[in-house]
Amino acid sequence: MPMLCSLLQCFFPIFVIMAFNKKAFTLIGVFFLAIFSSMGQVQIGFGGIYTMRMGEFKESNYKDGYGAMFSIYTGSVLPKSSPVKLRIGLGFNGSTAGSKKYEVETIDPADNTAKIRFKNNNNAMYWGVRLEKKFDRIAIYGDALYGMRNLHSLRKLQLLDDPEDLYEDESDRVTESKRVFYGFGGGLAYYMTKNAMLDFSVSYTISKGFTYLDMTTLEQDLNQICYKYNTSNSSNVLTFNLGLKFNLIGIGARNSSTGSSGNSTSNNSTTRNSNNSTRKQPVKKEKKKKKKIKVKTNPGGGGSKGGNNS
Repeated sequence: MPMLCSLLQCFFPIFVIMAFNKKAFTLIGVFFLAIFSSMGQVQIGFGGIYTMRMGEFKESNYKDGYGAMFSIYTGSVLPKSSPVKLRIGLGFNGSTAGSKKYEVETIDPADNTAKIRFKNNNNAMYWGVRLEKKFDRIAIYGDALYGMRNLHSLRKLQLLDDPEDLYEDESDRVTESKRVFYGFGGGLAYYMTKNAMLDFSVSYTISKGFTYLDMTTLEQDLNQICYKYNTSNSSNVLTFNLGLKFNLIGIGARNSSTGSSGNSTSNNSTTRNSNNSTRKQPVKKEKKKKKKIKVKTNPGGGGSKGGNNS
């Protein structure tokens, strides 16, 4: 127990940095995975997810979402003689929680039409600690999760008739909230072969409230799009995942078995690079700066009384 406490004290500052810095989260995650993956079989997984709002979040007008996930877990950090496996992993998932699209007349260019689409997204990056026990062809596991959630409302704008390609398609976030989350989960994996599994898991994560574009308020009034923002007091979700997992050979084992061939390959690539360096580089043409599309939107709702040109 004292050893566990000292480890938590050591890694707590790292967890705090990762929670508020996306780049640090990714770089530190890749660093630790590269170290631990040499211990044995690395396990990767991907699949589809469904996110269900929980608690106060369920009372909001935000919708449940669907999307995809990817995770990578190290080999067990426990001795091979241990009856259970303890893995450390990094995961990503993203879901779409409702979208609507309209066609509106543009202010610039005049006498043209643009397609405008609004979408709510719920994306997450997380660390996972997994305790796993295998029974013949079935593996049961439990997860402890800690990460960062990015909830944003997206607006995409595209001109329908632009034969000379003078106007650029636009995509901007009208709201964005980053929230630290933590939670737990569990799953069941069925071994179809020695290294391929069908996987089902459920996780519950807790995080604070946020502001979002309320899809129920979107409406087209004359030639403008009206909408309002809303706030949820929490962003707790129950996530269901169905997908596949695969065991891969550890990095250390792979490098040791391919060391000699790797050296010869690097020598060949060095020779090719030296030959390629004498070739003339093609002259890059300057891209013509495109114009912005302008349409009328009204973030405060309000019908035809007024609006913003954007």
